[in-house]
Amino acid sequence: MLDKTFVEQLAQALAKRIVPEIRDANGAKRSLKRLLTAAEAAEFLSCSRNAVYKLAARRRIAVVRRGRSLRFDIKTLVSSKGDK
Repeated sequence: MLDKTFVEQLAQALAKRIVPEIRDANGAKRSLKRLLTAAEAAEFLSCSRNAVYKLAARRRIAVVRRGRSLRFDIKTLVSSKGDK
């Protein structure tokens, strides 16, 4: 079993690599993207987009609904990747 703080640190490090930092109109840094699309989650997990949807349907990874679309929390993806 992975330590919770280790997983959080790993998620932050991976988020920095996957998603570039965002700056607002004044040039100030904004928070990193935490919710990924199915395509981004598939790239992170090294699988197909369809496989990501199947994992979500089987409740192997957590899903956040935004209207009709699904988003995937990078922290849960890191922990699911560690379980493999």
